[in-house]
Amino acid sequence: VGLSDVAASGLSIRAPERNLGGGRIIEDGGELQTIRGDDALAGKQVDFIKMDIEGMELRALAGLEQTIARCRPVMFIEVDNANAKEFHDWVAAKEYRVETSFRRYRSNVNYLVIP
Repeated sequence: VGLSDVAASGLSIRAPERNLGGGRIIEDGGELQTIRGDDALAGKQVDFIKMDIEGMELRALAGLEQTIARCRPVMFIEVDNANAKEFHDWVAAKEYRVETSFRRYRSNVNYLVIP
């Protein structure tokens, strides 16, 4: 099960041969499903969220909107370069701030964001 902004099924993960952690979700009739984080975490206290979900971070954040508004957790999120501007816009709109960032790979940056 993966987190997204919508519930879906019939998905799989396609991973590069030399980087299993770099898998991306594809629609191909597979057995993976996505759910909204708000549905999974309804009524639970969430103090910390860590995301490393290969480009799906903004969709997962959208699916966690109620949880984030209610709990205001600290978050450590890997953000693909293609999503950087939208992520920074999200951080500002949700009244979070980047405490620190770390780049290990050219294709993304890890951010520690706090309310």
